[in-house]
Amino acid sequence: MKLSVSSDRYEVNGNRTLIKSSIAAAGAAFMVLSTLGTAKAAVLTFDYSDFSDGSAVNQAYGDNITVFDNGVFSYGAAGGLTPDIVVDYSPLARTWGASYGDLANVLYSGGGNVFELTLSAIAGDAAVSLSGFEMAGWPSLDYVIPLIEVVDGNDEVLFSQTDVQIFGATPGPTNQRRTVFDLENIVASELTIRFDPGSSVENVGIDNIQFSQTQISQEVPEPSTLLGAALIIGMGISLRQRKSLPDQGN
Repeated sequence: MKLSVSSDRYEVNGNRTLIKSSIAAAGAAFMVLSTLGTAKAAVLTFDYSDFSDGSAVNQAYGDNITVFDNGVFSYGAAGGLTPDIVVDYSPLARTWGASYGDLANVLYSGGGNVFELTLSAIAGDAAVSLSGFEMAGWPSLDYVIPLIEVVDGNDEVLFSQTDVQIFGATPGPTNQRRTVFDLENIVASELTIRFDPGSSVENVGIDNIQFSQTQISQEVPEPSTLLGAALIIGMGISLRQRKSLPDQGN
């Protein structure tokens, strides 16, 4: 089951779902309220032992984070670990250490192709919550790129910006030579960050990707609670049906 939850939508398997049974409606409400459990967060800083300029990214970096520094890979700590999340990178994702604004150790798209990074929950009761990321231009230059978006596993767009200002020379709103994207937690079982570097080609990089592992709770409410909710919904349906009946006067 692919689950996507945002501030204005509730979807299962990528489809907006109409609950036809009053009991199912009550149960679904409880599931949505309990979906976002305790989050565990990590930051992809791309600090690892074999990092070198222009190399392909180590495809194992970011997978199943259980410690923040294991002597090979290290990560930023923002509150917890992500043992049930794996990361996949574009085949042409490359690494670079400096001069992308004031960021250190970034990823860029080799050849100027569209860049993608996918975060996937591999446990049935887990989901990914994406909090944000940072981007900057090389060699310490500003650019405008055509598109940045975040999509779920069904390729539904959950966040999108066009004609995006990427800082590298000029301090941005955070007074840093980078562009900061604060996403306020986009949640799904799979999320892909995608950007088109446009004419900047390889000169826009991404770093400090903060994401969390969120527990999906599907606890079943007490039968009495569920029954009460069903009765209230059922009474409303009954009243609407009675109002819609034609007058059977004498």
